[in-house]
Amino acid sequence: MPFSEQELNRKLAEWAGFRPFPQKGWEGEYAPPEGVQVVWTTFRPRFTQSLDQCFKWLAPKLFHLDWNLKLFSDDGYYFAQLEKQDQSDEWSSVVGVLEPALAFCLAVELLADEETTNALR
Repeated sequence: MPFSEQELNRKLAEWAGFRPFPQKGWEGEYAPPEGVQVVWTTFRPRFTQSLDQCFKWLAPKLFHLDWNLKLFSDDGYYFAQLEKQDQSDEWSSVVGVLEPALAFCLAVELLADEETTNALR
């Protein structure tokens, strides 16, 4: 199923604790997570295009939840694997993609979807 990078970025921003910025005209902008001190007031997530943003905003939550990340490439395609620190569980991006940040995001999306499913049970 095709996905929208904008929708994936929104989903991951909210998973990381960002809140949609409430003012009209600022659609697509997010306020930083509670307790984060920043010099700007809004953020436009571009996780799928930036490993820097992934490691700055997504990786800390992964590590807080006791997940390790493995990012690797094979023949020009990138894959990401998340593994519990006690090795009791793992999630992988299931397709190879051309951008490492997108591989990272797809693996985190699987984890976020699983968390949502478990919360609804």
